[in-house]
Amino acid sequence: MSKARLTAAIEAVLMVIDEPVSTTDLATAIEVPEQEVLAALVSLRDEYTDPRRPRGFELREVDGRWRVYSSPLFADVVGRFIVEGQSARLSQAALETLAVVSGQGSERGYGHEDPSRSRTNHRGRGNRRSHPIRYDDLLP
Repeated sequence: MSKARLTAAIEAVLMVIDEPVSTTDLATAIEVPEQEVLAALVSLRDEYTDPRRPRGFELREVDGRWRVYSSPLFADVVGRFIVEGQSARLSQAALETLAVVSGQGSERGYGHEDPSRSRTNHRGRGNRRSHPIRYDDLLP
């Protein structure tokens, strides 16, 4: 695999992970030797932290696991985005989810303050913990 393709494959995986990933897991997924992946990760880390070309993100290794993080250079911008403007960029479904989580969705029938007004009835799980929680729809 070419260096450019390896770098692109690593970046693609790093963009979709929720948790930091090990070099071994990356090497297995990309099907290249671990030493090549490690060399590419170090090269990416150095490229992303080059002070002559600041980026809004950086690649960090913590306890042998790698992940992309927003750059501390732009913490003020990220903070303003999250605090001041994020709700305007959320979909209606996301806003309703936030209303439920914050306990302010009861006027739409989503809250849990008054179970008699709920749109669903909790039926419980199957006989195994891995089974999903089941609900009955109470809409007419």
